[in-house]
Amino acid sequence: MTSNNNLVIDKQNALEIRDVSFYYKSGHNILNGINLTVPKAGIYGLLGSSGCGKTTLLRCALGRLKPKYGSISLFGRTPGTPGSRVPGPAVGYMPQELALYEDFSIEETLRYFGRLFGITSQTIQTRIEFMLDLLQLPNGRKMIRNLSGGQKRRVSIATALLHSPPLLILDEPTVGVDLILRDSIWKHLEYLCKRGFTVILTTHYIEEARNASKVGFMRSGKLLAEDSPKQLIANYKLTTLENVFLKLSQLEDQMKANNQLTFKGRSVPKEIENNICNTESSSDIQLNVINKQSMNENQMTTNCYVNKGYTEETISIIETTNETTLKTVDNTNGTVHMKQQSIVNETKFIQRLTALTLKNFRQMTRNMALLAFFVLLPTIEISLMIMSIGNDIKNMKVSVYNPDNVDNQTLSLSELFLSAIDVDHIIIVRYPTLESAVQAVRDNDVWAVIHFEHNFTETLRMRSLLSSDSDPGIIKDSSIKLQLDMSNQVIGFQIQRHIYTAFAKFLGFLAINYGINPDALKPPIVVGPPIYGVKNQSLITFIAPGALIMVAYFSTTVMTTHLLIKERNDGLAERSLVAGVSPFEFVLSHIILQTILLAIQVGLKLMVAFLVFTIPNRGSIMSAIALTFLQGLCGLMFGLMISGVCYDEIYANTLGIGTFFPSVMIGGIFWPLQSMPTWLRYFSQALPSTLAIESLRSILLRGWGFERLPVLMGFIVTILWLIFFLINSIIFFKKKL
Repeated sequence: MTSNNNLVIDKQNALEIRDVSFYYKSGHNILNGINLTVPKAGIYGLLGSSGCGKTTLLRCALGRLKPKYGSISLFGRTPGTPGSRVPGPAVGYMPQELALYEDFSIEETLRYFGRLFGITSQTIQTRIEFMLDLLQLPNGRKMIRNLSGGQKRRVSIATALLHSPPLLILDEPTVGVDLILRDSIWKHLEYLCKRGFTVILTTHYIEEARNASKVGFMRSGKLLAEDSPKQLIANYKLTTLENVFLKLSQLEDQMKANNQLTFKGRSVPKEIENNICNTESSSDIQLNVINKQSMNENQMTTNCYVNKGYTEETISIIETTNETTLKTVDNTNGTVHMKQQSIVNETKFIQRLTALTLKNFRQMTRNMALLAFFVLLPTIEISLMIMSIGNDIKNMKVSVYNPDNVDNQTLSLSELFLSAIDVDHIIIVRYPTLESAVQAVRDNDVWAVIHFEHNFTETLRMRSLLSSDSDPGIIKDSSIKLQLDMSNQVIGFQIQRHIYTAFAKFLGFLAINYGINPDALKPPIVVGPPIYGVKNQSLITFIAPGALIMVAYFSTTVMTTHLLIKERNDGLAERSLVAGVSPFEFVLSHIILQTILLAIQVGLKLMVAFLVFTIPNRGSIMSAIALTFLQGLCGLMFGLMISGVCYDEIYANTLGIGTFFPSVMIGGIFWPLQSMPTWLRYFSQALPSTLAIESLRSILLRGWGFERLPVLMGFIVTILWLIFFLINSIIFFKKKL
């Protein structure tokens, strides 16, 4: 047995799968009693059509899925258990999909995975140069999105080879590459096997698998046969592996037709049932570390296939499992210096988390225009809301028909009233007839019509003198007639309010003209200074706290779902998890970056609200900031949860929008909760943001603190929902990742 500081490897087979079965909740068997043996230091070709269970079997071998029955041994250990280092540095994985970050360069992609494996920066650079040369890749600074399909697949291969793992699992590694490069890849894989590596690959080029040490044929979740290509061809007396596969498939179909094929495969022909290859020839293979004593100079150079990328004047790289031996030549005296360098180092939680967070940051900052939009979006939304909702309406046109006849010596009371109207809010448009004034309302030229009787001034004086003795005719002729377009109630009510205000002002003018105390004509109601809030405050003062909370909550939800679902569906998350990242680390790295982004959003949004638009704040500014930030964090966790629940962005966005609009409508943002039916009010208060809105409103407009229950409840409910969303996010991601 040989050991290094990274992995202990013994003389057992690289991979042993015994009676493995797997199915999802639907109950349909994906794998049926699989028995498979992969000897060390060889290439194992797993062949079969799409949907036969190859990828599921590989995920079980990688420790990403747990078989329902049977056992898997990888280098003598069960994948996914402590010490197996699978998932982790003991395996290099290339999925069938490209699983590459389109916004990264080739170097950035390889550096990210190098950091996950704890490889030093200097060694990463050396490995990058080696991979670029081996796989004939363009300049390392070239962006992935600008590469051809074949070049992207080669970068994917480089990612799997980067840390020199003892086991390589490659899913369709040669799809989309030309024949010369395909031959180059196979030669390098054969070279790796001579150095002790084990390679498992799938390919739909069945004849290509002739180069493998051993192949296995899969169909419908069963392994039909496995042996060396030469032995299979000899056993079935056929000329190609394709014909062998066809023959095995026909035999299986015959057994099914005769109802002789069972779950355990006992009734199938012996060559199908007995699919465990004799591995005695490979059982003695040992992964010896290459060092100065065990390998001479010729061994180090003749088998190293690097496409002339390295010469004796620079550095020769000899790969072993998780190690590289560097040979440098001193041209002054011809001395050969050997240095054994460990590639993979033990990574800790904080190192993996740092690598993930840096990757997320680089991914986010690749499109600065989009990032700036997301950062500024909450501030823009708040600004637009404050400027467009709840303010007094100005320049409302009102038609006026005034036939009031008075002589030049008499003050026209109708004109005195019209002069009391606030011209900033109401624009008076005069019409010659009552019919034309009313028609202007019908034609949507004005919002209301004011008209007087021809004897308005005279009858109003008589009404004031006669008082209770005024007959109905005097009362009718001395009244100001107002007709409104109430199709828009907000404008209609505002016009009414301004007319009533103008009439109060008109009475003040009359009192002065007739030498009467103006206060005597005011209603006998004295409205004192408000206990909370300010007198005559605009509606936006009521709306602003709810807008601040709701925008903070949902602005983080959108971006979180976009990044997480995209990374998961593109296979990027799977690749990181196979590299040894835990689902918790993956989720936490996104939480860290989104929290920083949230802090910037909340800061900008509150600065604009308080400093630019002077939203009143009579309480603790720190309490307001804390509550708004917690609501944003709660929305972030909600985004994480729906990312774990939904398979694609369409469903996630639908769920997000479906929760956004009810929250806005019944959350008490635009109208008091007290207007709702009792049952709906209680339901609304159970939502994540409703009590937080009331809490922030009490802080800003009443100046309350934590000693008041409404303020405290807003924080408590927010934190409870935050914890609920976080726990469910971790649960769902553990199931989905």
